[in-house]
Amino acid sequence: MYVSNHRSIRGLLTGLGGFVLAAAGLPTLATGSATAHAAPAVNGMPRPDHVVIAVFENTSAGSIYGNPSAPYMNLLAGSGAKFTNSFAIEHPSEPNYLDLFSGSNQGITDDSCPNTFSTDNEASQLIAAGLTFTGYAEDLPSAGATDCTSGSYARKHNPWSNFTNIPVQDNQPFSSFPTDFTQLPTVSWVVPNLCDDMHDCPIATGDTWLQDNLDTYVQWANSHNSVLITTFDEDDSSGDNAIATFINGQPVKNGSYNERINHFSILRTIEDMYDLPHIGDAANATPITDVWNTASLPPGPQPIVKRLAGHDRYATGIAVSQRQWSDFTDTAPGAKKAQAVVLARGDEFADALAGVPLAASVNGPLLLTPTAALDPRADAEIHRVIGPGSPAKTVYILGGTSAVSPAVEHGLRTEGYKVARLAGPDRYATARVIAVQGLGSPANVIVATGQDFPDALAAGPYAAGPFSNNGQPAAIVLSHGRTLDPETASYIASKLVGSTAVNPHVTVVGGQAKAAVTAMAPPSTFSAFAGSDRYATAAQVAGNFPLPVQAGIATGEQFPDALTGGALMASASGPILLTQPAKLSSADSAQLAAYRPALSEVDVFGGPEALVDNVLAEAAAAIGGTVK
Repeated sequence: MYVSNHRSIRGLLTGLGGFVLAAAGLPTLATGSATAHAAPAVNGMPRPDHVVIAVFENTSAGSIYGNPSAPYMNLLAGSGAKFTNSFAIEHPSEPNYLDLFSGSNQGITDDSCPNTFSTDNEASQLIAAGLTFTGYAEDLPSAGATDCTSGSYARKHNPWSNFTNIPVQDNQPFSSFPTDFTQLPTVSWVVPNLCDDMHDCPIATGDTWLQDNLDTYVQWANSHNSVLITTFDEDDSSGDNAIATFINGQPVKNGSYNERINHFSILRTIEDMYDLPHIGDAANATPITDVWNTASLPPGPQPIVKRLAGHDRYATGIAVSQRQWSDFTDTAPGAKKAQAVVLARGDEFADALAGVPLAASVNGPLLLTPTAALDPRADAEIHRVIGPGSPAKTVYILGGTSAVSPAVEHGLRTEGYKVARLAGPDRYATARVIAVQGLGSPANVIVATGQDFPDALAAGPYAAGPFSNNGQPAAIVLSHGRTLDPETASYIASKLVGSTAVNPHVTVVGGQAKAAVTAMAPPSTFSAFAGSDRYATAAQVAGNFPLPVQAGIATGEQFPDALTGGALMASASGPILLTQPAKLSSADSAQLAAYRPALSEVDVFGGPEALVDNVLAEAAAAIGGTVK
């Protein structure tokens, strides 16, 4: 199987880094079943049907965890067992590969080639036990090849090619990785080439490669007693050799684990899974025992997919508000009380684009109204969530009087509410006013184009969630497509001080905003989500959320449902996915499936004219839930 290395991916969720070790062996011997569930090994460890180990290159844990350039890896880490105290053994690369594969560097302390060994190793152990192994190396020129280099292939990253006690048929190019995963060997390694493993190319390249090439396996492994281990050979020599390691699959208990592990720990774990002898320094290592589901647990509550809609955009906004916010008179424990309301026009998106993080900050819904007069249904909802008007109860109006008329403002003031209008002479200035006056000029800022709505609306829940700073939502400011007005550029420049791509104060969402910010600052100073289209960009943003309990879906063709729904998701700490009206995208299906361990509800915003019923059915299938 070979998939393009350059597919745009979500956020969340985008690309695992590291070598992939997968149980493999001679294709004619490899066995498996889509429904088989092997018994635990005699030592109480799980015994997966298949293990794939993926190894990436020369990247520290701090450069992966929380990095928007690695949305897929962070998605996998958040949905599986994430190790926060994982280390490589030494430097440079080749000795670490040998340590992970054979429990010893075999006396190699450099990246020399060729080398030949006949000592025991992971593959020879498996074969001796009647199990199977295959190593898959991207760009290996042919099965069994022993070339030191060939294009972007490097033998120094292919440890099994050095051992004489492994059949040559077990040394395969990655193009031979089976599409029928039941045909995988017991254990497999997967090694990307020198670009796709992050050795010669950016982190985002490796992240994309991982998603493009192994996401289908991950989804399958989650229901077929199989495992993916993702790790790195070493760090970038800038720290203490701390590396990212995470494990996904059906036997895995989701969580963050702080015990110290290293390459020898992983080898020892594989040996104990299949009751193999311990070789080299793996004999002295502690196996990983606390991340496995070794007992049958009763199924949890089945997640639900529900539609939140009214007969028009204004009624849909009210339905969304009613889903999230309790009546102001509700005294029940856990009642969610709104503290304020954000009000925007319902026929144009321009002034509302920066409103989602404001709604999260002031702890209230975002409602829509026609320009000329306050929609009576919105007025009733304001009364329901914050009660009768008083000077202590604020309604924030987004945009100038041409967006929301003075009559609307006057009516609210007459009812007794305090009204705060956040407005500038145009949409770009209005976004800055919301940032500075509404949000108090927070530490972090997101830049999205103001010439269309999808990127800014996908960014809203992210601004209030993962990109918030000490609970303060990030602000959203707007570019003129691929350019910036001087005032917005100056505001962004003030946030770029101390910002880096790894620890950003500035994040851009969408290709146009990325071009605009790149014109004023190098990419090393900010992070970016930019997919091939609005749906891929929104998916990249969503992929950078930790496992959410609640997620949302809205059409990417019109703005109102994504706007009011985005405010709900910002309050619920969940992402919003954008999709076409008639079909849930495959990227969104995969993202929802990755959220499945924690997800209890998916809210679909808008009626059947916005998103057809089939979208709900496809979402339910992705999460193993039901449509309510």
